[in-house]
Amino acid sequence: MKRIPVIAFLMVMLAGGCSESAAEHDAAVSLDGAGWDAAADGAMAPDAEALRDAAMDAGATGPCLGTCDASQYNACTCGAADPCGWQANGVCDDACLAWLPSSHFDDLVDCDADADGLYDSVELALAQQFEPFLWLSASEEGYRADRLPHFAVEPSPSGGGGVSVFYAQSYYQDYGDPDLGGFSSHLGDSEFVVVELVGSGPWQVDRVFLSAHYRAVTDSSGWYDVSDLQLHADATGLEHPIVYVSEWKHANYRDLQSCDLGGLSMDHCEEHALVRLGIEPGRNVGNPGAHLVDEVLHSDNAEFYWTDIRFCGWQVASIDNGDRGSCTGVDSTYGDFMGWWLADQL
Repeated sequence: MKRIPVIAFLMVMLAGGCSESAAEHDAAVSLDGAGWDAAADGAMAPDAEALRDAAMDAGATGPCLGTCDASQYNACTCGAADPCGWQANGVCDDACLAWLPSSHFDDLVDCDADADGLYDSVELALAQQFEPFLWLSASEEGYRADRLPHFAVEPSPSGGGGVSVFYAQSYYQDYGDPDLGGFSSHLGDSEFVVVELVGSGPWQVDRVFLSAHYRAVTDSSGWYDVSDLQLHADATGLEHPIVYVSEWKHANYRDLQSCDLGGLSMDHCEEHALVRLGIEPGRNVGNPGAHLVDEVLHSDNAEFYWTDIRFCGWQVASIDNGDRGSCTGVDSTYGDFMGWWLADQL
């Protein structure tokens, strides 16, 4: 049976790991026969107390006064003791994250498809909260949306208890050097950004990796501390890293000056249009042990995020590398890049 999510959990998780309150603890442990802690009367979170009182007034009995059978999320049904027996039952109960952020029952079996210790819903929330905003040049106006971004979220490969988000920008094409009539253009452009997060309270950006022709002869990629970056506050007040995208070539930089010096001084950026990268549900590619997404069909063509096939930006029908010579190099696949990311070798 589908659970009834009484309140949304995403804003709680975006704030990071909340410390357990006395009300949380009292509502979650030392359950009496009905599933509520009678000794915690008056100490529960207001929503939990109201639900309990309403159930008692209605003469409800059983675990959590019938709210288990009603498939309702509250501070009792979500308790660490799993009074309803919902753990590992094939239904992801991630709504419990809002009721008891640090003392809910563990439902990773149902909520963590890539088995990395992070709820899938939390991975999406973090990826969207910290997705970069891109400064695009005026000459990109006709194809500023020519990308299909995907992402991966894992515990930080560098350790320290943080979280790392890999953004595969997935451009349809590198249009070449605009000053040389499009020289060096190629189908598909596998640039990427990595955002490292830290914090046991609200998550915060620690550092960012910006690919800029990564591992090519014009490579200008590198790590930057948050103090070296610009941040953009969206309409909700959440702050996103700002990335300057080179004209036609899509290399990533932290500011205009870095861009103009990048790519052997052949790159150029402008502050023409500031746009969100565009992270959507269903685009979490997982990790090497659990490919949540590999083959992606778009415009009747396929691209791959883990299989070792040249990335052509959905511009080539064949998936034979021999037919993809006009695309990014065979050693520039997203599988390669994410492998180096997870090995802490960027």
